[in-house]
Amino acid sequence: MNPRRLLNDIPDNLFFMEVSGYLDAKSVANVSVSSKSFFSVTRDKQFWQSNLNASGVKLEELKKVNEAKLNINYNKIFKHIIGNIKQINNNLVAWEILSLSGNPLAIRYAKQNLNLTGATRNVSYMSPLHFAALSGSPSAIEEALTLPDTNLLHCDRLKRNALSYAVLSGSVAAVKLLLLKGKYNLEQVDRLQQTVFLLAAQSGSIELMRYLADALNVPCGSVDVFGANALHLAADSKNIEAMRYCFFNKSIFPTIERATKYNLLHRAVISGSPNVVLFARQITRSHLDETDNKWKDVFDYAKEHESCAALLKALEEPVESIYEVGFKRKKG
Repeated sequence: MNPRRLLNDIPDNLFFMEVSGYLDAKSVANVSVSSKSFFSVTRDKQFWQSNLNASGVKLEELKKVNEAKLNINYNKIFKHIIGNIKQINNNLVAWEILSLSGNPLAIRYAKQNLNLTGATRNVSYMSPLHFAALSGSPSAIEEALTLPDTNLLHCDRLKRNALSYAVLSGSVAAVKLLLLKGKYNLEQVDRLQQTVFLLAAQSGSIELMRYLADALNVPCGSVDVFGANALHLAADSKNIEAMRYCFFNKSIFPTIERATKYNLLHRAVISGSPNVVLFARQITRSHLDETDNKWKDVFDYAKEHESCAALLKALEEPVESIYEVGFKRKKG
């Protein structure tokens, strides 16, 4: 089960909208960091706001909650939130959602009311610590570590441990915390042959990529089981700075992925970012009519995307690649 897909039906900024909007500023900071967590998914905000009348916690009561009373009221708050989550999608597992929230009080609630322990597993064999790490919240990780029977080095079915998921979150603070707590092998690969640097590129966090490569000397030049290198995975993240770091700082160049036959332009168009497409065109020798293993070229993928017009414009706009610039300079 993909943790990202778990939350497709959760309204945007659920914790913030449902609870924090009725608290003072200090309480908001304590109630949730969910705006930076996986609760921040695309969903019409009116969807959740229209259901406020069904709230198990009265708005008048929430307005009275202050920082001093927060620890007393969190049980009622999270009980209400989980009840509404089940109404939205019965397939969602409450402890997974709470652990992903990035909120230590959410994990504490699950420990006290849902019998959550460090040995709890989902169908993918992920633990509460994995989900807390995926939230990128150091405070949530600290709370998850207090759960009985927590194994810092436990791996799920993808052979990913808590450090892997902290890297995927893009949080340098979360990664540093876990490295202090456990003896992790920074050269370990998962079942997709992805190293921690490839996971960092996938997250798009340039700060984390620099920390791993420059401070910890983690190898950068590997490819995953599909043949994608860090540059290609950085394109997925839509972060051009991450792509620039791979290309200019680490000499990771565009390639053809052996499993899918994607080139960098395919990845760029599939990302849906016109800016990524323009940058990819500057640093690749690939032609626009090159096809993948499904016989699709970049225009085929652009036409399938909701940002079709912008992507087509980025593909058709005149762009001079760095190779053409270099050739002209040499010729001149």
